[in-house]
Order: sequence, then C-alpha cells, then structure tokens
Amino acid sequence: MRIAYILLMAGVGLSGPGDALAQASGGTPQTAELDDFSLEPVFPNPFAGETRISYRLGDGLFEVEEEVRVTLRVYNILHQVVAVPVAVDEDGRPGERIEEMSFRRPGLYQAHWDGRDLEGRTATAGPYFLELSVGARSQVRKIMLVR
Repeated sequence: MRIAYILLMAGVGLSGPGDALAQASGGTPQTAELDDFSLEPVFPNPFAGETRISYRLGDGLFEVEEEVRVTLRVYNILHQVVAVPVAVDEDGRPGERIEEMSFRRPGLYQAHWDGRDLEGRTATAGPYFLELSVGARSQVRKIMLVR
C-alpha cells in the first residue's frame, strides 16, 4: 500500500498532479463537472472476485453532442491497463467492453468487472484504479481486489 501512496502523491498516470489524490480517494476531481458525468462509488469495495461499477452521464453532455463516447478501464499502480469492464444491460446481463462505447442519452449505467485481466487470467490481489473517460476528461476511483 505504501507504493501506491507514493505513486498517488506523485500523480503518476492520472489526469493531473493536483487531482491524483482527490480522485483516487473518491474525492471530486477538478477535471469534470458533476452534472456532466460521474463515476459512482464501487460496491463492494474491497471486493473478492467481481464488482459492479455505476457511472452517470448527465444532461450537460448531450446538449452539444448527439452521441457521447465513453471508455472505462482498470489500471494497476504502474498505470498499465489491466482490464476493460463490460456494460450491464437492464436485465443484469453483461455485454460488450466499455471502450469508446457510444451513448445517446443521459442516465445511470452499470458495468461489471469479473476480476480478470485482458488475457482472461485472474488478476492479482491489490489496489487498482478505475478510470471513466468521456472525451478528453476523466474521473478515477481506487478499488481494492482481495482474494
């Protein structure tokens, strides 16, 4: 955990040095307005095996653009992409990866990460960072995978 703390203080790989600690600790990042989009608290966190991720796309995003591109990624403490969570439909079924996914209306959306990396292997226990990117802006939350 000490390594993660040092990297956070340095702002390694996050959207900006001033936002690193606030974003990872669940605080409000300075790079996004709350009514545009938000990465909600992850539940459960810490988690063993899999977790659900909620994110909100606000009305403000769709005032200018008809379609919004969204990416959701999981990074390790070295800022390497570990996984891309999948969208969850209204019936709770997992769908496609949320990578440059197009959205046409505001709302609260769900994603799922099964605790596996891009190669399908079980990810190691430890801290990870979720990054929700909408256009050039992003929000980050720290999550903890336990085994």
